[in-house]
Amino acid sequence: LSNAAFLADQPYVDQPIESLAAPAFANFRVNTAKGGVYEYPSGSKLVVPAAAFANDYGQLIGGEVDVFYREMHDYVDFFTSGIPLRYDSAGNAYQLESAGIIELYAEQDGHRVQLAVGKKIDIELASEILIRTDRLNTPPRYNVYFLDTLINQWRYQDVDQLQMMEEGQTMANDPYPKEKNALLNELQ
Repeated sequence: LSNAAFLADQPYVDQPIESLAAPAFANFRVNTAKGGVYEYPSGSKLVVPAAAFANDYGQLIGGEVDVFYREMHDYVDFFTSGIPLRYDSAGNAYQLESAGIIELYAEQDGHRVQLAVGKKIDIELASEILIRTDRLNTPPRYNVYFLDTLINQWRYQDVDQLQMMEEGQTMANDPYPKEKNALLNELQ
């Protein structure tokens, strides 16, 4: 068996390494009629609109949906999760550099559901990025990719809407800035 044949026979997303702790999923229960804003322990936020979920036939579903979310921020998390970072662009192979990877899916009664047509879940990913002091005036730009497991490729989606913050600073549209700053001061 050649190396190429062996690699072609392997799954695109490897099984997580069981002996190492992969980042855990958070579970948010969403009322489909209302949607909501949900915060992950890192400070990241998910904004789920009302009527956001559909069944396999594209019909809107009611009731409650469980949204499962996790994020990974460093190469150890990426490696232990089994998510590949290689991608192809115009016939050239590259490795993705990442400010963070999220994994998100939803279920109702143990069955996967999909986003309804025209709906999206907005995600504000809180991530720490190290920047050289001589490059502070030009923050880095990141592209947003989606891992399409049907065709085993990373697909380009958009340019990230990066907002730089000093340590302890909160997002401009954060509904809880006083509470977070008070907690940060208390922890320090």
